[in-house]
Amino acid sequence: DSAKMEIVISILLSMGTQRILEGNYDSARNFALFARYLEQCTAVGLKQTQALVNWPKIEQVSNPLEMHTLVKFFRRRIPCK
Repeated sequence: DSAKMEIVISILLSMGTQRILEGNYDSARNFALFARYLEQCTAVGLKQTQALVNWPKIEQVSNPLEMHTLVKFFRRRIPCK
């Protein structure tokens, strides 16, 4: 169900954020890709809030030259206080 999927996504985001803090951007990018993919699958299959997977959104975090996009992806999803 979607609640379990949200837990998995949260874990992936946490692990990816930790990799960024360690300077391991390739690993962080992999966590971001998987989290984004699961977000899209949840939106299509479980929540039915969109008709199709938005592949450009998934590919957005895969560009190794776009570090700003990767950091922004995690920053928007991790609650910072």
